[in-house]
Amino acid sequence: MQENKHNTDGLFLSLADDLLNIWIQAHGGEKATASVLEGHENLVAIVIHNAFTPAEIRLEETSRTRKLIEEYAERLIDSIKPELVACVETVLGRRVTGYWMEPNVGDGKLLFLFRFNDDNS
Repeated sequence: MQENKHNTDGLFLSLADDLLNIWIQAHGGEKATASVLEGHENLVAIVIHNAFTPAEIRLEETSRTRKLIEEYAERLIDSIKPELVACVETVLGRRVTGYWMEPNVGDGKLLFLFRFNDDNS
């Protein structure tokens, strides 16, 4: 269930699938897909598309519920963050030295950026 227009390496496709499965297990999302962008040898980005339901996206559209749904998304990401980092380290065989995870509920997307150490270990 992934689309990858920027990198055909099976390792990155496997990583996208694994992160997508972690998200689906935590949140649900049978329509979700994942893309990988590898722009630098020490950085990988994963985008999960259709990560949120239409109802969640509608909640984000009104100011009264926007904060609530954004907090929900951030807490959910925080709860699976250790599993996501461990997955990246296992699949790629590299130590994650930094990460940034950002939900964009209004667009239905999640963005995960992972940075690695310089010595490829």
